[in-house]
Amino acid sequence: MYSFPVDSPMAVLHVDIYSVGVYSGFQGNRFHLIAACAMTAFAVAESTSEQNAKSFAAALMKIMLRFGFCYTIVVDKDSKFCGTFTEVAELLHINLHVLSGGNHDPMLIERINRYLNRCLKIFCNERDSVRVAEEGILLSLYAWNSAPVAGTDISRSLVTVGREFHFPIDFSSRKHFELTSTPASVESFAKDQACLLKACGEIVKELVTEHRAMYRELINAQRPEPRLYHIGDRVLARRIVKSDKKREIVDKVAYQYSGPWEIVEKLAGSSYRIKHCDSGLVEKKHAGYLSPFPASLLPFQPLDGADNRYGQLYQPIRADPYKDAGLKGFQPYQPFQASADIALIAPLNNAFWFPTLAELSNELFPWEPGEEIRASLEADSAETLEIYAGIEPVLPPVTPQPSPPSMTTLGAAIVDSDDKLFFLAHRIPGSNVKEWCLVRVALSATFAHHPGALQDGRFLVDFYVRGELSKKKKPIFG
Repeated sequence: MYSFPVDSPMAVLHVDIYSVGVYSGFQGNRFHLIAACAMTAFAVAESTSEQNAKSFAAALMKIMLRFGFCYTIVVDKDSKFCGTFTEVAELLHINLHVLSGGNHDPMLIERINRYLNRCLKIFCNERDSVRVAEEGILLSLYAWNSAPVAGTDISRSLVTVGREFHFPIDFSSRKHFELTSTPASVESFAKDQACLLKACGEIVKELVTEHRAMYRELINAQRPEPRLYHIGDRVLARRIVKSDKKREIVDKVAYQYSGPWEIVEKLAGSSYRIKHCDSGLVEKKHAGYLSPFPASLLPFQPLDGADNRYGQLYQPIRADPYKDAGLKGFQPYQPFQASADIALIAPLNNAFWFPTLAELSNELFPWEPGEEIRASLEADSAETLEIYAGIEPVLPPVTPQPSPPSMTTLGAAIVDSDDKLFFLAHRIPGSNVKEWCLVRVALSATFAHHPGALQDGRFLVDFYVRGELSKKKKPIFG
């Protein structure tokens, strides 16, 4: 949790600027200064037409004069207006707290901005104009403030201004409230209101404390244990990447790690002193910002397909694409063009391929030729040998199972055959009986519908039935 131990609303404000593109509203305002209470997340927006410290200071003062002066304003370090807000704090003599770089989670305005993006997407499209963004922001924040504080059932508006914001906003022609009442109710109104506000304040303090404790325990339970390193280990260190328009660097799509670094000293707690292997720079990093550097890499062959070609239409892959990720000196395989007769090419001796099921079985059970069949027969006849101990059992003759031809051999035989006639074991429809049928492989039709037949063994064949050529073609597996 990233919060301040405050127990009064609007004492600490999270402030940031929100704009809908380069378009201004019908009143000429383009920028919207949004301030949110750090305790209740009650949000207020004030529009400005200019982008400078004087305009932002005036907008912030309008908010504080309505809802009370704050102790501290919190801004984001990566914000484009961080320098401007620094000038605003100096003009108004207000404490300024800048969040750590690269961490947007503590900034409450970021969550409100994502909420406004969804609301304005509907609001502006229904009205077919982005110039109504100011009205949409105010209405959206009204609904936001009518919602309860996270983890409680008390609305943000009740804790901050002492009344409920009714939403949806309905109106009626009839009279809702009677403004005149009895003298007794008038005298007791202030007393009842003071008791109500005091009770609400005490309940909110308890609920906020429980809410923070619950999230603290949740985050600590999900936080992994820091990894232990030894002196001499190579690691990658997390870094803060800032956007640079001149160098065309965007922090959202940049690598967040640099390296390799070497562990040179174990410090107190979970911190380490690391040294860059190339530049020799020495820094101090917590174990949570370190990750092991891979000792070895298994490169792969990228396929030369449509996605690879499309990604290099305007900008080809550079010579060392892994340099920014800290993998210097790594040369990946270049894309290759698959051959048309790749199925007939024998694998190279040094090439890598996944082992077959038979190879995996041989590693666990290295049977000799015929040993597996004899062991199975001995296990089946064990009870017979015990009962008829004096009789030598007669084992049935072992019929060798014919091994099916490989796809390379079968494909070459089909291509070399003149008549393309083969016998096929075909199942009779409606029964489990198979019969041998004479078929002719329709090679031209197969390649027209399925060019990869030589790889997976799927061919179209013509069945010969009663001396006539059937026009029905069926796919078979080689």
